[in-house]
Amino acid sequence: MNIAAFEENDAKLLLELLRFFAPPQNLELSLSLPSGFDSHIPAGWEIKEYEASDQLRVVADQIEEQLEALHQFYFCSAFRCLKIKGELPELNPALFGDLEPCCLASEADDFPQIKRHYPELKDWLADMPKDTLLVTSRAHIPEALLINEPDDLWLLAFDADNLILDLRLNATTQAHFRAYNQLSAWCLCLEYYEEIDRLALSRCYQNSSCSYGFFAEFYDRYMAHVDYGQWIDMILTWAKRFMSSTPKIVLEMACGTANISEQLVFKGMEVDGFDNSPFMLYEANKKSFKPNLYLDSMTDEPRKENHYELILCLFDSINYLLKKEEVQKTIHNAWLALQPGGLFVFDISTIYNSRNNFYDEINNHQFAEGSIVQHAYFDEVRLRQRSYLSLYRRRGTAYVLSQEEHCQRVYYHREIMSILKDCPLELKGIFSTEVRGNMINRKQQDLDSRYPRLFYMLQKSHS
Repeated sequence: MNIAAFEENDAKLLLELLRFFAPPQNLELSLSLPSGFDSHIPAGWEIKEYEASDQLRVVADQIEEQLEALHQFYFCSAFRCLKIKGELPELNPALFGDLEPCCLASEADDFPQIKRHYPELKDWLADMPKDTLLVTSRAHIPEALLINEPDDLWLLAFDADNLILDLRLNATTQAHFRAYNQLSAWCLCLEYYEEIDRLALSRCYQNSSCSYGFFAEFYDRYMAHVDYGQWIDMILTWAKRFMSSTPKIVLEMACGTANISEQLVFKGMEVDGFDNSPFMLYEANKKSFKPNLYLDSMTDEPRKENHYELILCLFDSINYLLKKEEVQKTIHNAWLALQPGGLFVFDISTIYNSRNNFYDEINNHQFAEGSIVQHAYFDEVRLRQRSYLSLYRRRGTAYVLSQEEHCQRVYYHREIMSILKDCPLELKGIFSTEVRGNMINRKQQDLDSRYPRLFYMLQKSHS
């Protein structure tokens, strides 16, 4: 499969898309770009000359002349529309097998083989059964359907020999989010189904949704009340008790949009940051003082061993690990990545926080583009903190709904202490923003029922 960009601007956008994209290992992928971009190619991608005869390919954005020469298939959860060039082609069963072609009465003579007709477009829209395929040769028909463009809209262009996914990339975050998910679904479909099937594409697209998907675009505004500088000063003050000098080489696990890392870079530190959400990394990559960013999870083996003086894992990222074994693996990875004498600092959102602030709360956050409704619910029995996010984004004359779910495990302090008991790092401190001083030598039975957040500071042995 070849992924191509024809214009320089499209090439820049495509490379941004692929920077934090993890392609399947079982697919042969290649990349075709305008000249001058060879030095910007992500690792692991093969460069090849673009060939129009490639039977299966993805393009960042079609050139209008190319698009006009092909049949265009638009589909989403709401409608399916086929704009054809010339005569109605033989329809691929994998794409169209479950759909009944229909057309408007004004085009009935052009498509004598189609028996189902609608007087006008509004009649089809009023009915719009999901088993129909609206066939037209008129450009204004799909244009009318796209006024309120849904997030899951696909554009496949094809002729007798080629099938092309048009990512319709542009400089907006929404286009980046849609294109990333569609490319992921396209690859999964080829990997597991070995052909492009419309229903399989839709299933793969739905399964590609994750925490910090569309929410990544709004995260920094949502967290605007947080004083990141104060957090950094607080942690570095605690760290002075156990380090002879201010750390210079830092790793931030689950860095999100890199608000902490950015300030560390500004302070002159050498900073790496990774996250499991490509969309958070896309936002982080826009920062003026961004760290070295890469896609990874907390449980992946560290890329550098014995390298960092300080490793941070903040804003209850540990709570997103739903199994104790994953927490143990993360701590072990920190031990591998730290220099002797280095510190690992992580925090947890406590049961106090869930009971008092997120038990059954509904909040509406207004933004220029629309609004996000957050419903937070705490399952006391399973110790799961769930947040359901619904984005109502203004799109043309209507709103488009996007949804995602966040799930955290609420760990008791005693569970964390049990995990730390057998870890290779030594627990040096337990801290909270609510009190001064190290709480490691205080009575700890009720720490997580008194404070909304606890910080744990661990050190790697000097020997």
